[in-house]
Amino acid sequence: MNTERANLMTELRAHILNEGMKGLLLMNGGGAVALATWLQAVWGQPWAAPMLRWQVYGMAVFAFGVFFSVIIPLARYLGSLDKNTLAPLSNMWWWTHVIATVLSILSFAAASGLIVYGALKALPLIASAPRYSEDYFSCTGKTGIAVQQSALSLLYKEVTSNESKVDGSIHITDVSIVVDGIPFVANTYKICQIDDQAVWFSPSGSKDYCAGNDQFNDLGVFNKVTGKLSYHAGDFLAILQCKKTMKLMK
Repeated sequence: MNTERANLMTELRAHILNEGMKGLLLMNGGGAVALATWLQAVWGQPWAAPMLRWQVYGMAVFAFGVFFSVIIPLARYLGSLDKNTLAPLSNMWWWTHVIATVLSILSFAAASGLIVYGALKALPLIASAPRYSEDYFSCTGKTGIAVQQSALSLLYKEVTSNESKVDGSIHITDVSIVVDGIPFVANTYKICQIDDQAVWFSPSGSKDYCAGNDQFNDLGVFNKVTGKLSYHAGDFLAILQCKKTMKLMK
């Protein structure tokens, strides 16, 4: 009976140690992967500059944590072969196992602390960074020629000849509109005027350029209420009807 109990306790301790080692490997390895993904997303962002150095340090410490986690099962195995297996305090590999476990735990704690410290260093810049809203739309409509309509508001111009059916997409932020897939219109434009109902845009983004919508030049307007986009340059005119969609993957 005592032998069965001893075997059961041995198996239980082995299971606990195995799960503990897996947990340490998962914490440090998972932390390194998550941090690498985060750094890839924010690298080059001005507001992230103060945190990058500390978070790279954190990734290095996570790597040490993984290293110590991998040593644990090796130390346990070599300890089981040592002549002092039944006297762990005299077993060098038992001490190696304990030290590696403690160092792996401390590595995770230190790496987490470095990440938080870096984030705190960047908080002032994060708080002052501009916030941009982003919207994606799929659009269908027509392009063609609209002659002798320069006196009309852009919202009322119509294609009079050479009509072609087109479809594409637009991506709107607080500072720009990107038109994709529309012949002669596909480009990145700067927003020069924006209100609750419409967004006016042009290649230059000059407020004076967008001040009058009857100008016979490169000018576009997107009606946020109806989803209608009109753009003209010279006699060329594009009229599109757009619907909000998810981010389009290229």
